[in-house]
Amino acid sequence: MEKPMQQLVFSYQDISEKLGKSRSTIARWVRNDRFPPPRQIAPHVVGWLQRDIDQWIDSLPFKTLNQKARAFGVAKEECNQ
Repeated sequence: MEKPMQQLVFSYQDISEKLGKSRSTIARWVRNDRFPPPRQIAPHVVGWLQRDIDQWIDSLPFKTLNQKARAFGVAKEECNQ
């Protein structure tokens, strides 16, 4: 039995759907060096390699538990219990 082929190149639409962000937001992030630039796959075709997206995700900072808890309205004292 053959393994299904894993997607290695993602289009703007793929990235937009995965991140829940618009194409214009992704383009702005690329211009501002907040997201990796797409690669030229073929004439008039750009896309992101899976490894570039994985590296970007790995480079994102972690939030502390207290920051997450505050985002959900949990008091700091409740986090320490």
